[in-house]
Amino acid sequence: MPKGKEFSKEENTLLFRVILFVDFEKYDPKIPLYNICDRLQAMLGVSHRTIMKLRQEMCQLAFQQVTMDIEQKENEEEQQLEARSRRQSTSIVADTQVNQNIPINVSKKGRRRSAASSITTIGNAVRIPSPISLKKQRNSGREKIVLTEHAEDQIRYQFHSLLASKKYPTTSKLLTRLLEDVPNFPIESETTLRRFMHRLSFKYKKSSKRSFTLDTTSFVTSRAKYFRHLNDLRINDVAVYYHDEKWANSNEDQRYIWIDERGKGRLRKTEGKDELDFS
Repeated sequence: MPKGKEFSKEENTLLFRVILFVDFEKYDPKIPLYNICDRLQAMLGVSHRTIMKLRQEMCQLAFQQVTMDIEQKENEEEQQLEARSRRQSTSIVADTQVNQNIPINVSKKGRRRSAASSITTIGNAVRIPSPISLKKQRNSGREKIVLTEHAEDQIRYQFHSLLASKKYPTTSKLLTRLLEDVPNFPIESETTLRRFMHRLSFKYKKSSKRSFTLDTTSFVTSRAKYFRHLNDLRINDVAVYYHDEKWANSNEDQRYIWIDERGKGRLRKTEGKDELDFS
């Protein structure tokens, strides 16, 4: 994709529709040019009611912007007139002051006439009114995060890189690697990363459905027998040799792990004595 502004998937779909419509209508218009609503329906893929609502909203926003510009201009002119009156000499007589106020009122009426005429020509305005944002109030001021294909591939790459290094991927480890390796990565919190991982078909689930009941009677009896026998050996000063517990437990999985869309994410260790990293 060429460098420049990046659009979301929905924006690209809308732009593709407009481009295809313009290409098809280049030499032989299928819809008459005067039939604006039908052309907009075919171009944007929306209903007639939606187009009418958009037209109404655009006119209201344009009227508000023109009104605000006129009010701002009037306020600036009034401030300039007040500044001029303050600079006037205090030696002017009262009747001359009254005469000086007459053209001010006349010019104000003239400004109102020009303001009314500019509002009536709102349809000829070139400036496009900016639409009102539909963001929720609790998210006001926060920009929406849009991941590019490169950023999505980086998440997948770091996920499988952790698996290759015999480490269970977690949101904390992934975020640390992404912020270190990818400059200006848009995601900066684990919560946001977790949400985007679910969108990329990653799942957070139990590694095994097999349950171990450590409070059963048979297990408690065996454990008591083992520790009783171990205590007798220690009292008799018998040399006791222990197995490497890290090697014996190297095949254990975490209880909850991340897996990708192909089900990969679980570390299965059957050869060697390398210790897995559960940190």
